[in-house]
Amino acid sequence: MIFKVRVKGGEHSGNFGHTGRPGQVGGSGASGVDISRLHSVLSQNTDNPEFGRANYGTEDHVLESTLHGNGFDGLPDVVSKEKMDQHIKDGDTELWRGISPGGSIITGGTPPVVGRAQQYAELFKTGKMYCGTGVHGSGVYTSTDKGEATDFAGGRGAVIRMSLKANAKTVHYTDVVKSISDEYHKTGVMTPNLIDEGRWAASHGYDAIHVPGTFLSTDEWIVLNRTALRVDSHTYTEAELYPE
Repeated sequence: MIFKVRVKGGEHSGNFGHTGRPGQVGGSGASGVDISRLHSVLSQNTDNPEFGRANYGTEDHVLESTLHGNGFDGLPDVVSKEKMDQHIKDGDTELWRGISPGGSIITGGTPPVVGRAQQYAELFKTGKMYCGTGVHGSGVYTSTDKGEATDFAGGRGAVIRMSLKANAKTVHYTDVVKSISDEYHKTGVMTPNLIDEGRWAASHGYDAIHVPGTFLSTDEWIVLNRTALRVDSHTYTEAELYPE
């Protein structure tokens, strides 16, 4: 159930002390959302410059502006593996993010750039926060599955291990969909924040969106507030995570 077709993530693809509200798994019927109608409206506004919308798979500058205003683009807590293990035992949600080195020899494109994924991983920990577009909205895509993140990174990529703090303010993806639909049908006005799930959630103060997995995929979390994260100081490779 999506509003628009987008590729997942980009190239390198804090206020809390509050608890998230639990979401309920459900479809358009259960929530009363007219997805086909909303999809039509969103599609009509895809290329409207008023919304400053990023091309699929690229950086979302509108979201990044919101995050900066919220203080959500601050740095995460960088901790050792041992401290990360303990925080996860104490209730944090363990997350993984795979970063590809770019390029595609298979499709005849340019070869991967050696070391680029590692550079992007370091930027995530200590530099500018990058937010790409994705299937379920803009933000930083992460997975609860180490294997999925490693597959995305590939043999020359980098894998970041992190955790979402137990007191982070989170929202279920289905609730985001319903809220966007309700707001649009109440006002009849499409805004830059209504056109994207990540933008909507960030503008309402959420640290992350929970996208439940299916029989074909694992749980995903779209992180919007980097200060709600703890990040392992070590960046992993496929060989380290899955030694032969």
